Amino acid sequence: MRRAERSLNAARLKTPLEETVQDIKRALMDRSELPTAIMDRVVPESGRMKVRRLILNKEQERLAAERGYLRTDLPNILHSQYDQLSGHISLREALDIGDGKRFGSWDDVEAAVSREYDDLVAQTDQASRSKLNAEREKAIADLRLLKGRLIGLENLGTDRDGWLAWGSQKMRQANFIRYGSGFLLTSLTDVATLALRERLLPMFFRHSGEAVRIMREMDREDLRVFVNAVEFGSHGVALARRLGAEDTLNQAGIGVRGTLKHTITSKVDVAASKLSDVVSTVSGLPYWNSFLKITAGLAISHRLRSFVLRYDTLTEFQRADLASLGIGKAEAGRLKEFIKRYGVEKDGRFDPNLDEWLKEPGGELAARDFRIAVQREMTRAINTPGIGDTPAIMDSWFGKLALQFQTFAFTFLNRYVTPTAQRVADYRDMRAVASLGILTFSTFMVMLGKDIINGRDPEERLKEENAFNTAHELVDRSGLLGWMSPYVDGALKLSGLTSSTRFARNSWMESLGGINLALLGDVQRLGSSLVQGEGGEQLLKKALVLSPFSTHIRLFHELIDGD
Repeated sequence: MRRAERSLNAARLKTPLEETVQDIKRALMDRSELPTAIMDRVVPESGRMKVRRLILNKEQERLAAERGYLRTDLPNILHSQYDQLSGHISLREALDIGDGKRFGSWDDVEAAVSREYDDLVAQTDQASRSKLNAEREKAIADLRLLKGRLIGLENLGTDRDGWLAWGSQKMRQANFIRYGSGFLLTSLTDVATLALRERLLPMFFRHSGEAVRIMREMDREDLRVFVNAVEFGSHGVALARRLGAEDTLNQAGIGVRGTLKHTITSKVDVAASKLSDVVSTVSGLPYWNSFLKITAGLAISHRLRSFVLRYDTLTEFQRADLASLGIGKAEAGRLKEFIKRYGVEKDGRFDPNLDEWLKEPGGELAARDFRIAVQREMTRAINTPGIGDTPAIMDSWFGKLALQFQTFAFTFLNRYVTPTAQRVADYRDMRAVASLGILTFSTFMVMLGKDIINGRDPEERLKEENAFNTAHELVDRSGLLGWMSPYVDGALKLSGLTSSTRFARNSWMESLGGINLALLGDVQRLGSSLVQGEGGEQLLKKALVLSPFSTHIRLFHELIDGD
């Protein structure tokens, strides 16, 4: 403890603590690489400290890593330590775990769940008991899964240094590289999710200009800094999780440094990572997502102020909406006090002045409530997956491979379809109905755009004989089929009915087997054409399917032909 205190004091003397924190924050908000270069300045060493450090040359580092004495993957170390520490703290606080609290340990949490099922079993007949016991086992398994995901300990059995796990990552990354440049068009339907939360036209009219300004430059106002940091600080991870290409942030290469295995795989990793970054930038998707999220963050700050200042007069639905952001009666009372005291509005821009809250008793808790609510709203503005949105199989390399690009489908069902259905059924909410209308319209625009890119005549969709196909594709591209979409397509092809153009190149088996089976099928078709000496237009089309930026190339080709 004394050594830590001396180290902290040394850091304060060398660099003002506030300046150091600001440096870290600015680095985290940078949209380029992880800020590992600043880590040696976070807690500088004092010359008075007796520190023994092993200085290893390249060969010694290789041997130490090979024997398991040394880890050199700093990004993974930092990420896993952050997950475990923050996850345990969150669990203990949320579930009231600790000495003298509701639960003494995590085992007590599981025991409490088991006791609830014991009471249910005791009150039921013999025929229902086996079902309740099976349900108990599943509930406890789900608890353990969520805990493992929260602290970053899921799927520990995977050999992350093996060829199988690495190869599956590269296949998923290859799919992102070849399809990623066209994701912006299909993401236009995200406005429906935002319409579920806000009235679109007033929100864009009031906040879109400010959102663009925030994206261009760092804002000194506390709220603007926060919404900027929430989006750009976690942008790489959020995008990678959504697209199933999370390995782009991992340590380059597998195997021990200095070996042929590491040399080859690290070069492939670096090249694939850079190409993924280019594809992501060219697609425009990061900017679109950032714009929607920051706009939503600004909008919810105004709505939070309005709701908490008149919490006692809110309708049941409005209170339920606040509760989904983590704001109940107690939280609203805290926020009301500090917003009235420190919140200011100038030229239509509201700033809660959160820094001032921290100087008052209870201000830190109120500021956290506010920030959590804004962050949740920004996360919901775009269907960003959380720890509970995907099934357990997607924690494994095989599940990620087989269900790539299904992350959005699972998330869409949880974050949009379910709450929309609840709001329509329970509250007769017209905004939810309007959101479905916006989803339908935006999906139709996506369909027309895809038709143009792929050289089809959009007017053909309006003909009577194409009514079934148009209706099916409208439902399919809207996301309402969820994770069943490729399996419905496979079933339609097996039955001889017209399938969605989204899977036009797939055979029924490729639709059922997932995007990576389709990748192997595309490679096989191109290889067969080369072996058979096929040339001209057909060979070019098969090659374009596997190339990066294929969406842009096809669109350019159609524009040229149209002229």
